[in-house]
Amino acid sequence: MDNFEDPSRAFLAARIDGELLSQIGEVQRVVYEQVSDEGRKVQSLPKDALSIPIIDLGAPTTESLEAAQLAVDRAITGQESFSVTLGEIERWPSEGEAALIQISAADGTDALCALRERLSEHLSGYGFAVREGAWRPHVPVSRLKGEGPDFEVPNANVDATMTVSSLALLVQDEDRRGRSRFLVKWERDFASVTAATEPEQNDDELRSEIAAQLEARLKERTTLVRPPRRKLRAKDMKDTIDVDMDADE
Repeated sequence: MDNFEDPSRAFLAARIDGELLSQIGEVQRVVYEQVSDEGRKVQSLPKDALSIPIIDLGAPTTESLEAAQLAVDRAITGQESFSVTLGEIERWPSEGEAALIQISAADGTDALCALRERLSEHLSGYGFAVREGAWRPHVPVSRLKGEGPDFEVPNANVDATMTVSSLALLVQDEDRRGRSRFLVKWERDFASVTAATEPEQNDDELRSEIAAQLEARLKERTTLVRPPRRKLRAKDMKDTIDVDMDADE
């Protein structure tokens, strides 16, 4: 695994890929042109970071991200791939000055919500504080900055389907110039995680197992040859992804 200082933010997400990236890129282009004409600034999310944010982990330590992977593996054991259809282009908040342009998920939200519930349960077991409340799956695409006329959302739907077959941990930190960037720390494919036959465990046994797993993982990461990390190019992208916007008001 990569070695870097504690990230300023981390979250679990279902990443976008394939032809859908091009469609979302077109949405970003339309938003950019419209906002630029109004004299405002717009920040488009870099292609490699386009995703459906599922769980916001806040600003964890690098060591705790090892525990997050253990929790994810437990949550997705036996999970099958499923489809999610994206729909309307919308603004957040819906009233007042728009701050974020996003694409809502239309179909497949039940499977996403069930996955998020399992993730929350297992992450809590590893000591993560998970935000509760209503959640609307969406893909953040652009953030608006500065003052200007009220933004009118393009009257169009993406109407495209993506396959959710893995979960990625995206982290945000700063490069040497102090610019914010997003990195894919790791990605866990549903098919690569196999179920282990285990007897039911009480809370003490579970906590002991968690501690042992984490200790083993931390020892492992000090001996592995670290592969080059993937850099997502973005200038001044701080707060572009706002997973705290995942709950209804």
